[in-house]
Amino acid sequence: MSDRPKYRFTNSKGCLLQESGFFKREGEYCKDTLDRLTIETSLGFDDEMTLANLDGTIHYWEEHTKVIGGNPPIWKAKRLQVINGRTFGILESFGPGKLIDKPYEQLSAKVKFRQGGKPWEVVFNFECKQRNCRDFVENANKILRSVRIDTVANTTDK
Repeated sequence: MSDRPKYRFTNSKGCLLQESGFFKREGEYCKDTLDRLTIETSLGFDDEMTLANLDGTIHYWEEHTKVIGGNPPIWKAKRLQVINGRTFGILESFGPGKLIDKPYEQLSAKVKFRQGGKPWEVVFNFECKQRNCRDFVENANKILRSVRIDTVANTTDK
């Protein structure tokens, strides 16, 4: 459950269900595989995407997993990347997710921008919990490179 609108994509046999706000234990759902993309949108803060922002996200997730009694994620990569003129903060990890406590591959990319005079954030969360996630990061990055955030309002303010 969240105050952020979410758009979730998965294949027809994938795990897709409404979030309740409660952490799910393995075996309750998404037991076998997970291969999905969730896009979250929200009003953000009037700041730039920086490595310090990513450090704050890492700190949040490490504290969050302690509270629920889980192991913290293993952070595999942290970087800023300009994609189609927008700076994305990208984190790659292996660990529990927002709803599933069993570790799996994850890549999260956040972009901040102004639209209509307001600061916005869009987060792309890629998740893979399968026997073979070998090409997961490469495929997620390929999708990210295709993202274009373009509105009438952002022609005057980025």
